[in-house]
Amino acid sequence: MSDEINNQRKPRPVLPFRRRPAGPLPGQTEQYRGRPHHVLISAVLLTVILSVIMVAPILPGQVDIQERQPATQDIFAPDNLRYESEILTSRARLQIMADPSNEVWVQNTDLVQRQQSLLTDNLRVIDALRSYEISDPPGQRPDASNLQGMTLTKTLLNMVLALSDGEYNYWRNSAVLPTFNSFMKEGRLASEADVEAARSGLNDRLPPTLSVDQKAAAVAFISPLLTPNIRLDEEATRLRREASAATVKPVVQTVQKGEAILRQGELATPEAIEKMQKAGLLSKDLSLQSVVGTVSIVSLLMILLHLYIFRYAVPVWRRHKQLLLVGMLMVVTIAVARVFLPGHALLPYVLPVAAVSMLIAVLLSTNLAVMVTFVLSVLLGIVVSNGLSMDLPVYYFVSGLTGIFSLTRIEKVSTFARAGIYMAVASFLAALALKVLEGHVIIWSDVGTLGLAAAFSAGMATSVTYVTFSMLGTLFGITTPLQLMELAHPDQPLLRRLMQEAPGTYHHSLLVSNLAERAAEMIGADPLLTRVCAYYHDIGKVERPYYFIDNQSGMSNVHDEMDPYASAQIIAEHVRDGIRLGQKNKLPRRVLDAIPQHHGTMLIKYFYYKALEANPETNHADFRYPGPKPQTKENAILMLADGVEATVRAMAQSGALDKLAQEKILSNSDATETFGLYNDRASLSEDAIANVVHKVISERIEDGQLDECDLTVRDIAHIQEAFVSMLKGIYHPRVTYPEKPKAQPAPVAIAANSASSEIRKHKAESTEQNGHSLLPANGPVTSPFTPNLATTEEGQREQRPRSFTA
Repeated sequence: MSDEINNQRKPRPVLPFRRRPAGPLPGQTEQYRGRPHHVLISAVLLTVILSVIMVAPILPGQVDIQERQPATQDIFAPDNLRYESEILTSRARLQIMADPSNEVWVQNTDLVQRQQSLLTDNLRVIDALRSYEISDPPGQRPDASNLQGMTLTKTLLNMVLALSDGEYNYWRNSAVLPTFNSFMKEGRLASEADVEAARSGLNDRLPPTLSVDQKAAAVAFISPLLTPNIRLDEEATRLRREASAATVKPVVQTVQKGEAILRQGELATPEAIEKMQKAGLLSKDLSLQSVVGTVSIVSLLMILLHLYIFRYAVPVWRRHKQLLLVGMLMVVTIAVARVFLPGHALLPYVLPVAAVSMLIAVLLSTNLAVMVTFVLSVLLGIVVSNGLSMDLPVYYFVSGLTGIFSLTRIEKVSTFARAGIYMAVASFLAALALKVLEGHVIIWSDVGTLGLAAAFSAGMATSVTYVTFSMLGTLFGITTPLQLMELAHPDQPLLRRLMQEAPGTYHHSLLVSNLAERAAEMIGADPLLTRVCAYYHDIGKVERPYYFIDNQSGMSNVHDEMDPYASAQIIAEHVRDGIRLGQKNKLPRRVLDAIPQHHGTMLIKYFYYKALEANPETNHADFRYPGPKPQTKENAILMLADGVEATVRAMAQSGALDKLAQEKILSNSDATETFGLYNDRASLSEDAIANVVHKVISERIEDGQLDECDLTVRDIAHIQEAFVSMLKGIYHPRVTYPEKPKAQPAPVAIAANSASSEIRKHKAESTEQNGHSLLPANGPVTSPFTPNLATTEEGQREQRPRSFTA
């Protein structure tokens, strides 16, 4: 029998050679395992579906009409629409640029001086004629034909020459010269039309004291010399027009749902064409170039995404449901954007794309969520703007990344609120920066609109994530943090039943949860999932609580009178009972998996060894748990924590740890399933705890229980360190306080008092002589914090038992 036992306990390699994976990947079961070609199928299907959505004119209500063509039907707006009209804005800018007030005119000073010189020369000729005397030589007589640029009739000339000197000077200096200067120096004669208007108004500009003949003579002198005196400054005019155009605000058009854009028979104006385009009513031309370009971009992005999933997100493609979830979220997002966003200026900024990012981060993987966010941002930029613009993809990418990084640990509802605030701020800053980068004129009303859009988008994204992630987790078999938090509450029916019907098991589960959670934190596993699995790993014991030593307080062990086969069957049955109770209470799949996996296929050693005593031919397979072995880090940690806690507790209560500390030898028995009375009369050694933890973990490794999970050697070292640290705190020794001394007879008490007085007197003398005290000034010599030791007749030392706290 000893040979068979040794064969059963023969060490085995930690990492045995295998030709195929030992079992499903973490969190998976065999029936859900995927194949590499499933990734290729998913990439092809998503490429086809997304390309059809983005390229094909599949939207209802689209029309085909060109400018200046009559409408063949009444065309109505399908929804409320508000957009910046490029046509009307351009028209308003052209109108303000054509305003004459933007023209910059400068005076032609050379021309004005030349015309003024002509007038002065003509007046000199008149002056010479008036000063001519008959006695002057004939050769020096002035001639009226010397007048330049004008023709003066003989009648008017004689009238001017007949004026007295005073009348002539008034006519010359107060009428002709000032009136000419008022038109040529001070006036604006930009064209021949302005000159003709000035000539027709000359009579009214002359002094009213002049006679009709005098005014006629003045008009004859001034009128021929009037000409355009200013010119247009082209450069200054251009700058002024551009400045005026920049002040024009974009013309915002508002269209009500159901409003008639075109009636049947009406010609399509540019404004109507623009309305239909913004409303998404115009059918998109399917050119070969656009189809090839869109399909190529979609194919490239899908190939990159699925290569990432195949290389770095293996659990996703191993589960068909999770791969389906990624594809479904992407298709729904692109379809919604294709139907509702084209033609809208503000609505794209409201689309809660970050909800997809956060859902994938919470349900699947943070790194995968970043990749999906990038792919979706690029595709949405193509869908909304019919091209590859930069503003919307950057806006969506910033919003999605902020949402991913904000949801680090979902333990309360306020986490979603905090993520929404972060997303709103980041999205608003991104949108504003993009507007500045593109050179848009920043208007405070537009800034406020962008802020409201970013806030609404963030609020919608967090709301959609909070409402749907639990439902999607249940639908696709994914356990969510909020589900785990609800299950961890002590008011859960199963936990309350465990506490009331199997209090020992309940206490054991709490201790195991503390150990397992700490170990999970140290190796990067899921601490919350590990804790919840520890709470429920032994719920099957509530069906037969008194068959387990945890719950046999104050009663005899029922297994003492039972057949070892029956006992082993009852012990193993608590796994099946736990699965049945978990399914009845709708526990998540990952919590249910922990119930059978925390025992794996371990041997129930106590009853196996008991059966070997009666029959050396006993088959060890009849005394093993049904399995499977742990498939995840969390379940492996739970198996180790369960065995370590039970072993250390049993050995501490039985005194085996004290013996281990003294002899430095590990016992060959496993106390996990030990049944018997505990008699603790020894202190607990911290080195002994480390030895027991190491032994329990080594036995699980040698038995092959950790072959199918992805724990590394470093992980196991960290787990052992966490267990030892926690168990030292749980089983730390405490000092036994002395009892109150019994009352002594009066003579003895008097003698004792006398002796005490003598001791104090001697002590005082000693203190004065030596300068330090050897005994306390008052009270007995023995300290209350010193263990009370006594020596028996056989020379053996007895010690009061120390108490242990858990």
